[in-house]
Amino acid sequence: MSWRLKEPSKTSTRRWFGGLSWVFAFGLLLPACGFGAASPAEIKAYDVALRSFQTDAFDLAERELAEFLKNHPTSEKLPEAILLQAQCRYQQKRYQPALSLLRENLGGAAGLADQYRYWIGESLFQLGNYSDAAAAFSELLGDFPNSPRRLDASVSEALAWFRQGDLRRALDLLGRPDGAFQESAQSNPDSELTARGYLLLAEVCLGLKEFQAGEEALGRLTERRLRPELLWQQQYLRARLQLAGQQLDASLQTLTALLLQLGSVTNPPARRLQSDVITLLGELF
Repeated sequence: MSWRLKEPSKTSTRRWFGGLSWVFAFGLLLPACGFGAASPAEIKAYDVALRSFQTDAFDLAERELAEFLKNHPTSEKLPEAILLQAQCRYQQKRYQPALSLLRENLGGAAGLADQYRYWIGESLFQLGNYSDAAAAFSELLGDFPNSPRRLDASVSEALAWFRQGDLRRALDLLGRPDGAFQESAQSNPDSELTARGYLLLAEVCLGLKEFQAGEEALGRLTERRLRPELLWQQQYLRARLQLAGQQLDASLQTLTALLLQLGSVTNPPARRLQSDVITLLGELF
């Protein structure tokens, strides 16, 4: 049988991993500390803005936070308010203003410095500045080894190098046993971020033609309870690895089983993946 494996398109890659960044956007670590000697008006103003943020009213929350910062410039909540304001801009896809705000106030971030660094990296990533984004995530991992953002940053750094085309660097970051990702994955085996990291590792291995290593990466997810979308991605990646490694019968079986699963699902992600599966079946035949 004569066939040629088609390289995955940039659109297809964005489809799988472009959603990776927005998954992190709602993981803001909000300190549990109180306002101390803050006035009732200050407490109320902050709480109102926070509720707007938590209900995804980002435009409103940004205006309320700006008013809060104007009226309470010496508040103990200043670092948190600025961070929230930057995230409001990020959620509205205003990445450059978010980046500028974070950089201007990094010196006063106090105990939230790792959060500021993380969102600086995310903003740079969304702006397409992958090398600087990778550097920001790397600095976070080096300077804050106990940050709750460690797993997020380790996957994001590898994804930034992947987007830049440096697959070897991404492979090293995700596959090194003593690296931030593998250590964090061991501590968070059931995290969706861990699953996405292994999916990215398999994608990297596919690009490097290290098919067996890619299948081993997917095997790390076999016993995990994955959301349907991630489970479908796992199976589709396995089929691509099998096809690239000329395991034609195995690839056909994997794709056929996946197509049967997708046939009863009508949501947009399933329909898009169904189209990709049919395209890959065409290449196989």
